[in-house]
Amino acid sequence: MHSLTRIAFVAALACAAALSLPLAQARELDPIDALDNEPLAMQPKAAALPVNVQQLSREERLDLPTFVQLRPSTQAKAAPGHPADAARAQLKALAPLYGLTPQEVDAAPLHHVQTLPNGASLVRLTNQRDGIEVFRDQATVLLNAQSQATAIGGYLGSTAPAPLTKAAPATRLGAADAVARVLQDYGFDASVAQQMQRAAPPTPGDTGPYQWWALPAGVSGAEGATLQQPARVKPVWFRLPQGLVSAYYVEVQVREDGEEHAYAYVVAADDGRLLLRHNQTAHQHDYRVWAETSGAYTPLPGPQGRNGTPHPTGTPDGYAPSLTSANLVGLSNAPFSENDPWLPAGATQTQGNNVHAYADLAAPDGLNPGDDGQCGDNLARDFRACVTAPGVFDYTYDAALGAQANQTQAAASVVNLFYTTNWLHDWFYDAGFDEAAGNAQVDNFGRGGLGGDAMRAEALDYSGTNNANMSTPADGAPPRMQMYRFVNRGVYASAPGVTFTYPPASAQFGRLSFDLAANMVVAEPADGCVALTNSASMNGRIALIDRGGCEFSAKVLNAQQAGAVGVVIVNNVASAPAAMAAGMFGSSVAIPAIMVAQADRPALTAGGVVLRMQGSNAERSSALDNTIIAHEWGHFISNRLIGDASGLTTNHARGLGEGWGDFHALLLMIGAGDINVPSNANWKGTYAVAAHALSTDYSLDAANRAYYGLRRYPYSTDMSKNPLTLRHIVDGQALPDTSTAPRNPAAGGLNAEVHNAGEVWASMLWECYASLLNAHPFQEAQDRMKSYLVAGYKLTPVNPTLIEARDALLAAAGASDPADYMRFASAFAKRGAGVQASVPDRYSGTNAGVTESYGMNGSLEITGMQLSLTDTGAQRCDADTVLDSGETGVLTITLRNRGFQTTVGTEQLTLSADQPSLSFLDGATAVVPALGAGLSTTVTKRVQLAGLAVPGAARITVNVDVGPDSRTLDLPLHRDDIAQRSTTDDADAETSAMAFGSTLPSYAAWGVRTSATPPYGRFYAGGTPEAIGSHWMRTPPLQVGAGNFTVSFKHRYRFERYGALNHDGGQLRLSTDNGATWANVNSAAAGYNGTINGASGNPAESEAAYVGQSLAWPAMATTTVNLGTAYAGQIVRLAWVIHTDPSFATEGWEVDDIVITGITNAPFPRVVADRQACAPGLVAFDGTPQSASVNTAFTWPLTVQLRGVAGAPQVGETVTFTAPASGASATLASGTAVTDANGQAVVPATANGTTGSYTVTALAGTYTASFTLTNAAAPVAGGLAAVSGTPQSAQVGAAFAQPLRVRLLDVNNAPMVGVSVSFVAPASGAAATLSALTALTDANGEASVTVTANGTAGSYAVTASVLAGAYTTSFALTNTAAPVVAGALAAVAGTPQSAPVGTAFAQPLRVRLLDGSNVPMAGVSIGFAAPASGASGTLSAPTALTDANGDATITVTANATAGSYSVTATHAGFTASFALRNTAAPVGSGGGGSPLVISGPSPGGQGTVTVTVQSPPANAYFSQSTFANEAGAGVPPLTDYRFPYGLTGFVLENVGQGGSVTLRIQYPSPVPAGAEYWKYGRTAPAGAPHWHRIPMVSVSADTIEITLTDGGTGDTDAQADGTITDPGGLRVRAAPQPGASAVAIPVLSPFALALLAAGLGLLGWRRSRH
Repeated sequence: MHSLTRIAFVAALACAAALSLPLAQARELDPIDALDNEPLAMQPKAAALPVNVQQLSREERLDLPTFVQLRPSTQAKAAPGHPADAARAQLKALAPLYGLTPQEVDAAPLHHVQTLPNGASLVRLTNQRDGIEVFRDQATVLLNAQSQATAIGGYLGSTAPAPLTKAAPATRLGAADAVARVLQDYGFDASVAQQMQRAAPPTPGDTGPYQWWALPAGVSGAEGATLQQPARVKPVWFRLPQGLVSAYYVEVQVREDGEEHAYAYVVAADDGRLLLRHNQTAHQHDYRVWAETSGAYTPLPGPQGRNGTPHPTGTPDGYAPSLTSANLVGLSNAPFSENDPWLPAGATQTQGNNVHAYADLAAPDGLNPGDDGQCGDNLARDFRACVTAPGVFDYTYDAALGAQANQTQAAASVVNLFYTTNWLHDWFYDAGFDEAAGNAQVDNFGRGGLGGDAMRAEALDYSGTNNANMSTPADGAPPRMQMYRFVNRGVYASAPGVTFTYPPASAQFGRLSFDLAANMVVAEPADGCVALTNSASMNGRIALIDRGGCEFSAKVLNAQQAGAVGVVIVNNVASAPAAMAAGMFGSSVAIPAIMVAQADRPALTAGGVVLRMQGSNAERSSALDNTIIAHEWGHFISNRLIGDASGLTTNHARGLGEGWGDFHALLLMIGAGDINVPSNANWKGTYAVAAHALSTDYSLDAANRAYYGLRRYPYSTDMSKNPLTLRHIVDGQALPDTSTAPRNPAAGGLNAEVHNAGEVWASMLWECYASLLNAHPFQEAQDRMKSYLVAGYKLTPVNPTLIEARDALLAAAGASDPADYMRFASAFAKRGAGVQASVPDRYSGTNAGVTESYGMNGSLEITGMQLSLTDTGAQRCDADTVLDSGETGVLTITLRNRGFQTTVGTEQLTLSADQPSLSFLDGATAVVPALGAGLSTTVTKRVQLAGLAVPGAARITVNVDVGPDSRTLDLPLHRDDIAQRSTTDDADAETSAMAFGSTLPSYAAWGVRTSATPPYGRFYAGGTPEAIGSHWMRTPPLQVGAGNFTVSFKHRYRFERYGALNHDGGQLRLSTDNGATWANVNSAAAGYNGTINGASGNPAESEAAYVGQSLAWPAMATTTVNLGTAYAGQIVRLAWVIHTDPSFATEGWEVDDIVITGITNAPFPRVVADRQACAPGLVAFDGTPQSASVNTAFTWPLTVQLRGVAGAPQVGETVTFTAPASGASATLASGTAVTDANGQAVVPATANGTTGSYTVTALAGTYTASFTLTNAAAPVAGGLAAVSGTPQSAQVGAAFAQPLRVRLLDVNNAPMVGVSVSFVAPASGAAATLSALTALTDANGEASVTVTANGTAGSYAVTASVLAGAYTTSFALTNTAAPVVAGALAAVAGTPQSAPVGTAFAQPLRVRLLDGSNVPMAGVSIGFAAPASGASGTLSAPTALTDANGDATITVTANATAGSYSVTATHAGFTASFALRNTAAPVGSGGGGSPLVISGPSPGGQGTVTVTVQSPPANAYFSQSTFANEAGAGVPPLTDYRFPYGLTGFVLENVGQGGSVTLRIQYPSPVPAGAEYWKYGRTAPAGAPHWHRIPMVSVSADTIEITLTDGGTGDTDAQADGTITDPGGLRVRAAPQPGASAVAIPVLSPFALALLAAGLGLLGWRRSRH
């Protein structure tokens, strides 16, 4: 699909429900990040890293380092001082890497400093310009105990603003305008900017740069959206590759369709474009909670206590953990951090400084006004948990009851949520997540950061089930944790030896919660539709009954009456089982029933089968499952510490966020005693997240929820239990076979889906933690892991890749304990993220391009390779950078150990070259000495070229055996470039004459490339960035001669094409004003093969171009473009231009062997053999070979160069030049010349009068050199012609408009250059004054003079002649008398008016011409013109003469195209215009009270759809109508919905400005139940088109009525212009697709997932709207 749309994922723990419950669906907007649409920066040639940098990764679009690993050994121990000083000093040392100046580093604000164990510290700096924050710019410097920097995570960049690319708008957006722009996403009109009101901060305290803006009560969007609370806004700078863009950061919480949406935006201040949009939803007191009662008072995993943590057997054996009782835990705060109490003394509700916890039972989101004092007595209202006694929150939870069964049940969830979130706040405080770092507190006690942001913890949230999510705004605004109920409903079946084809389906009647096992008995009769005849054998058994013949409940009731304890219905079709409705007898059924697949019948009727049936109707509170709470809290800390809530916005980064969430759950749930569980030796057991929330009432759980939890595999270091490795984040990568490791059948989806990718990341983190647990005492291992985790967050760049996140964690561990660094390195390598692992671009949606690595050993990579002719050991004979024959260069190869261990020291480097004239003087191999992890070294080899006499090239290849790695270097050999010597360009010159550029300043699309295969030829190539722009390669100026002007070139291309749509393309363009303006060359001449027609923003949309794939691809083909003589005598430039839209890069365009004919200059360089030999001698340096016409000077002087020993220039030596004494020869300006500082001697030469070729010799001592010259015959005149300036006239005393130009050609029709042309005008009477009496012909054979009329009126001739009158031509000129000057031209009749297409306009078009005294001017010709295309008119005449009244008149007839346009009348610079409109021929008629009717077939073939306008306005008519599906109507599909009768589109005109009409629509069959009328269009003039509902009234079973208003409800263009447009139709929900995987978050209850696998339709969808 060609779209800017990126799939948006909510970073929430789960978002699914059992089939019997409605699934709440939040409208989700596509994420936007302007940086995603920027092209990747062109990578420079490989160069060695700075000496103190071990390795670095880059932000590919900004070309800024994102993570830098440093080498402390290269730094001096810092002097004692503040850590920030050491951090700034290191950033200054690396300033060129970041594009920073020292002054910018000094101005970077200090965010906070964190002291780490062992004396290390973290220093975070942010960025600013003019006191305003640079959004997402943050660099965290890791310092060791000696204050030496070891790593830098994130980046700061230059504070230079982006250059203006267009005229600055008259007004820039203010804060209120920015909020209004954001609200347009929710249907608000742009005019709400005038209604915005400044609001007070929600909580007092330091608000930083933020403002709050609110709307008056009652203001809402077009679909009822409301602003839940004041929007939070601050000014920021947003970084793009071009520089900083002034913008606003905006956070909004909007309620729409019963759902709350929390989004963050960045809005450009200049034009209101959205630079960023992302969903912020990822997704002494005593407390009775599930927590330990001593020590750290750690929360237990949930109501199951530590049962099942880890899994007791480590196998999916059906184990279901038993539940335990909650403990009454007394504490003021957790026993760490600053001992700040969670609640003040005397507090009576769960609202403290860190957390505000409540049950969110009713809309809207948040604790509703008036519910502050509620304690849960009324469960229809929100409430906080209240004390049950002073200082005591003692609510005993009964797992047998629902989570909202009563006040006690509901309050227990609130208390547990309050306890665990407070505990997590304290637990991570000492690890570095404190006030300055951005934690959540109302009062920050002056310790830094912004206060006023206690976490809102919402238990039992009303807005959904089987879910939980976390919304994290930037520091200073409250994060929100929403915890839902999990309703675990569904059925399972198992029997020895039976493998079920599909999961069974449930009944909506009878017992819903059951667990029974009994023998199977086939009912008699088999369909069970009458009383069973085998009741004697049925008692206490499970009846097997075939589907069909009667309703389900009748069958089950008959079996119940026969004594059966359960029923299995066998499907009568091959498809998956279906849920069974209650029917007529459902209320009488008391036993359970399930349905199985048709294919399962033989196995179940084989005899002696004991079937186990299980059904669950359990309800759990996620606010009691501490692993889910910890997961959501993990979203909070990772989002706050990485980019201040805007650092995890890509799909890849959000996957890491999910992994961090799961790991926080693991960190919480793992206890010191777990090692004693037999299945957990060496921490190889299995752990499951959300085991309680997913649990049922079964004593034996066939779904193994306690083993798998939410994920595909349990968390385990045992690869036979969790086999996930790095490759399993890639879509399409198969998971290991279930025989290798059992896999959760209820979990699936694409590997790159955020939860599945996160599962891989969390598995790696668990490996790291397990390595600490195996090496250190439990408490120390836990403390280290927390510290490393938080430090790793702070070192992680915004939108990180997995490799960057890995390196940040490794750096944090390495700064504390090198042994822990190695443990973590080994852990990552075990899961495929070892030393050579790589992942794709950070904005990838599929993660395709992963390379796994399981290595730990030292591994060499080649990081740089360059040849020098000036380093020690080099020998050169000239000053250029090309290796010439006789010269020796020094090749320097830089190698780095990217492994985790020191290399052995026996690794070997091998060199080879494909040019036999190249030799390696020091040998072609080298042993690389042992190299520590991350360190670099260089190897140098001397390279000599000998014996090459012609220009050449070579490719040197370097291989290293342990890595392995390979790198090539292409070298030009033995060549010089001579500028401006050729009309051809094969890209071989080292210095190209071409100019490369792009409308995107940061993107260099075109350049010179070298072929990947021998002979490694060079060619020009241009890529296609994923951004709107034009990218060019331009020639230097070309002087076009008199003949045909042609350009031929070899090329191949591959541009983006989707179906019949061409989104990118290439053009050959031409400029006649040195590049100021450009035009596409004639498409027929260029041989274009199509049109750019993707309608996706391409700047050359609708223009002819080279598109798609060239016919001979991958071979190059030659194209010749003949531009004729249209540009004769002009200076032009050509350009090969690629035009791109915002998406999808392809190979682009490659061009070679350009040949231009018909030009008189030589604009391109010529490649010649090296002219500066190393050996002593004299060489012809320039001027050979060349030719000149007899008796004319040669273009290039004869130049020699004299060199001595080792090629040293010889200065002050005399060189003698000798030409032939007779015959063809040259006249030399001097017979001798003295060599200059470069050893060069120069003599100009002129051809004598004899034609022929000959040699001029140069002599210096015993050395000689020669020049090959040719004297060409002089051109013979063939004719003289006037080419412009005749005939023409001018007013007396005025200059003539055109110069008088002649062209002189020889007998071969070639231009004759430098010939004098004489011009003569009459001596008296009417005549002209000439600018000159003679003029010389130019390169085109042309000569010209300008002329001015004298004061006498009349006609006459000016004569031009050459060669003493041998050839002549003349110019006919007329001097006219000064006319009466016009004063005014005005349209006096015929405007405005309209006529139907193809008919004459009623009124003629009449203009009046008056002179300067307002007197009519008669007999003057007036010109009339209508548009050449589109809506226009046919004129009766192009001109008309004015009559005695000064009036000129024509008539006009409308052409066949409807629309408005202007006809213009002109004379002598005066214009008048007529406003005309062609109206479409009516397709519906009536008006004036008579019904208007249109009808047409529905696209589905059901019949006819009829639309009738009731009592239409007079003169109203339908000008267009269509009956089609979405594609036919040109609108996008409405996801997960369909239009059964298609869409009706029409244009209804003349309804009156702002008028309303009622349409009655009759369909060919009854309107489906639940159908609504939806249409596509704008709801505000400046808004984006989108799908929205139109109110409808049912008239009869098959007929509805809707009312539409011009410029209002239902008018697509939202303009009050008297015309209503409407594509719309009846919308119903689409049927679920078998195997569909569009659920937003694949964390369903196991029952629901089982039924999904059965194809029974869990309907999950994303609703996206731009």
